[in-house]
Amino acid sequence: MQGNLFYLMLRDFPYLNPDTAALEFAKANFPDLYNPFMDSNVTNPPAEAIQKAHRIDDVGDATPLYDQIWTEIKGGQ
Repeated sequence: MQGNLFYLMLRDFPYLNPDTAALEFAKANFPDLYNPFMDSNVTNPPAEAIQKAHRIDDVGDATPLYDQIWTEIKGGQ
C-alpha cells in the first residue's frame, strides 16, 4: 500500500495497522500521531499480554451452529 494514503486509516481509525509504509510515513511526517500509536499497549500489546491471551480456534463446519446459539443469546431466547 501507499504509506501516504494508508496513513489516513491510522489517523482516522487508530487501530492496529500492519502497513509498515503507513507507519514509516507517519513516523517521518506526523510524530504526534506516530508516537502515541506506537507507545499504546492497545495497538502494540506487550509480549506478556499476548502470551496470556486466549486463542480462538476456527470452528469450521460448526460455524452455523455457533451463529445460531449466539443469535439466541443476543435475542434473549
